[in-house]
Amino acid sequence: MEYDITYILQKAIKGQTLADFLAAHLVPDDFPLVTDLPDEEVFALDVEAPWELYFDGATRTEYDLSKTPRRRAGAGIVFKTPRGGTMYHSLSLLKEECSSNEAEYESFIFGLLLALSMNIRVLHAYGDSELIVRQINGIHEVRKQN
Repeated sequence: MEYDITYILQKAIKGQTLADFLAAHLVPDDFPLVTDLPDEEVFALDVEAPWELYFDGATRTEYDLSKTPRRRAGAGIVFKTPRGGTMYHSLSLLKEECSSNEAEYESFIFGLLLALSMNIRVLHAYGDSELIVRQINGIHEVRKQN
């Protein structure tokens, strides 16, 4: 090979950087130890860039030859990766009677389950249903637990 490439775990690089910093910035022995620390929560910053989830559910009524109404429902999900990629998912909901709000919830739940299966740690979710978004954020009351 023309190049000698070696893989090093990121944690090892971070540890070496910290060791180099401490070695370069020695603390004198007579330096006072600060013990008056605030009792505030420690803030943690997410280093990982967030994924974005866009969800939408829809229902429509179809009529067969006997003029019998039949309700159909579907869900659409779009993931935007931190690097700008896009992943599309769509599915039909097989529930016999499904309201538009239920279709919205099903698409949101499916998106969350899919994000969990892809080991996504930071996710921002967006939907066009004001009811669903407000219920998820605790602003509106949820009347039906199912």
